[in-house]
Amino acid sequence: MDNRPSYKAINDFNAGERFSQAYIDDENDPVIEQWVTLEGGISDVNFINTVATFGEVVDKFEDLIEWEG
Repeated sequence: MDNRPSYKAINDFNAGERFSQAYIDDENDPVIEQWVTLEGGISDVNFINTVATFGEVVDKFEDLIEWEG
């Protein structure tokens, strides 16, 4: 990547997210991850909502890092 987001941009992104987190890894690459609780099982509806929500977060993250892939 030629244009990497700043730490402030990553922190601002994280401030608006509840179940996901963006960070800069040890190779200076931006990373996004989502937390999912599966203990005790997960319903079909919950799984579908979780995947859909993460898709929305990934779209925002792609805007943040100016992804053109």
